[in-house]
Formats: sequence, structure tokens, C-alpha cells
Amino acid sequence: MPVAKSSMLKFADIIPKVTNMKKNLALICLFASSNIYALSCPSNGTPLNLDTSIQEVIQACGQPASTNRYQKTININEQLVYYKNVLGKNIKVTLTFSYGKLQNINTLDTSPTTQTCQTKNQYGQDISAPCNPIEENSMTSGICGPLIQAGNSIDAVRGTCGTPASDTVSSTKTINYQELKYNAQGPDTLVFEEGKLVDWKN
Repeated sequence: MPVAKSSMLKFADIIPKVTNMKKNLALICLFASSNIYALSCPSNGTPLNLDTSIQEVIQACGQPASTNRYQKTININEQLVYYKNVLGKNIKVTLTFSYGKLQNINTLDTSPTTQTCQTKNQYGQDISAPCNPIEENSMTSGICGPLIQAGNSIDAVRGTCGTPASDTVSSTKTINYQELKYNAQGPDTLVFEEGKLVDWKN
């Protein structure tokens, strides 16, 4: 019995050490990965921060070998409409996007109905009338089969739900981009959006 107790104590002593080793390893991996993907000057390796202005980057990295300017038009508000048959019911699905990200999922049962519901007329009298269509707004749905949820990109949703019956864009925005290309190995091009650093690429 004393031997078993001693073994248990030794094993218990090992557990915190293994746990600490795992924590330290995780921190090392996190630090290493953050350095791998950190932005820096292609010309001299000086670290850079996102949102840095073009002027500040040129001061840190020097003049680029070439510059490229272009524009992209993005859809600010967009709606995709689908019609799905779910258990014999005709469902109209309206997906609302903002800046290419899904914001709301609206489902409306458009199936004909003979059901009546109790309601009141303009005089406050109880009457029977056709029931209103069932409508729901949600952030997550399996209406297209695989799950879609708020935050999904419009391309991902199209891939899941297919080609919509209609695609309506109510507002757009034109964004100015500029790229500074340096003569260097690895990622050699810094990308700016509206004058602020947003990315680098080969």
C-alpha cells in the first residue's frame, strides 16, 4: 500500500509539468505563427502595421520598383431570393447581405391556405379571415440543406444554395487600391485600400 501511494504522488507531480509544457509549446507556436504572417518591408524586413499610410510605408521601406493603382466596386446592400419546396410547402427565402456578408435570413410560407384565423375588423369586431403567411427572421438556417448562418460570405452562400431566383443590389461603393511592388524574394507587393496598408502578396 505505501508503494502505491508513492506512485500516485509521483504521477500527480508529473501532471502539472506536462500541462505547463503544453502551455509553453502552444505559446511558442503562437509566437512563431504570428511572426511568419507578420507584415514587413519586402526591401529591408522592417515590421509594418496594418492601416499604416502609404507615406509612412515608403519612409520605412524606401521607394518601390513599381506602383499599380486600380478600383473595385463592392456591393454594400444586396438581397438574394430563393424559392424552396419544404415538405410540400412553398417557401420564399430572402437573404440579406451587407458588404458581402450574410446579415439576415427571412423565410415566408407562400403556400395557398384554406385555414382561417380569428382577428378583428376595423370596428373591433371578431371575425374569421384567412391566416397570414408564416414568416420568420433568423441568423441560422438549413433551408438550403447544409447550414448557412450570419457572417457567411455571399460566394459561400451561393455555393450552398445555388443560383438565386433574383439578385438585387441596392447600393454600391467604389474603393481605391494601390500596390507598391519591391524587388525582393517572397511577398514583394504591399496592398493599400484607400491609402491604408491592408495586405501583402507575391
